[in-house]
Amino acid sequence: QGGHTSVMQDNINLAGGAQLTVQEGTLDLNGKVARIGENSGGGTLILQDGTITSGGAYASFNIGNDGSNTGTVILEGGTLNLEDNISVNNGLLHIKPGVTVTRNNKNFIVRDAGTVKFDIDTFLGANPEDALSTWTSGGNDFALEDTSTLDLNFLNGADNGTVFTLFSGAEIFFVGTDVDGNYGDDGDVYTGEFGDVNVTGLAGDQSIELTYTAESSLGAADGTIIATVVPEPATMSLLAMGGIALLRRKRK
Repeated sequence: QGGHTSVMQDNINLAGGAQLTVQEGTLDLNGKVARIGENSGGGTLILQDGTITSGGAYASFNIGNDGSNTGTVILEGGTLNLEDNISVNNGLLHIKPGVTVTRNNKNFIVRDAGTVKFDIDTFLGANPEDALSTWTSGGNDFALEDTSTLDLNFLNGADNGTVFTLFSGAEIFFVGTDVDGNYGDDGDVYTGEFGDVNVTGLAGDQSIELTYTAESSLGAADGTIIATVVPEPATMSLLAMGGIALLRRKRK
């Protein structure tokens, strides 16, 4: 509470319906691992305000596991600052507007039916960046398995042509089969894109175009995933007749 700092002396294991809520102050993981539903399903971690920090180079988040165990992390506000892997293995990472998320030099992994959900509220400001919390990385790989899901929940709609940056700071979007367990299990197939994308809260004649852009040069770590609100195909055909061409999905 308040300005208090809690320093972990062991790993966090949330399971079987256990919930940890950070409301104020600082939770210092002290280089430990936060296992949310990894060993036994049903654990939940909620960051409402304050800060969760790694406190060391090897403090990682494991949300769920590659079996039947699920976990949930809800980021409502405050700051999450980690220096190791984030693995959404079989659970939910829910990112709401108003939270600051930073990572440094480790992998972001979504696999085994893991889901990342963004709430997007265009009433929060005049600029698209005010409407959501961008997941900002300090580099390394984005590993998205073919079973991964991205949920985009628009709380107050959005205009056509509005561009939202969901993720930034990627070095590469890994494409291929994991042969040495870097991201999870040998044999996992990573497509470099979310396997499924679900969108709620837009008008019936709107949809989303996702653009995955790799880093501009070696070591630049400026790769992004952005979402652009576009008309549905029927509307797009009418626009094309007027000389406007739109692409449904792009990859750079």
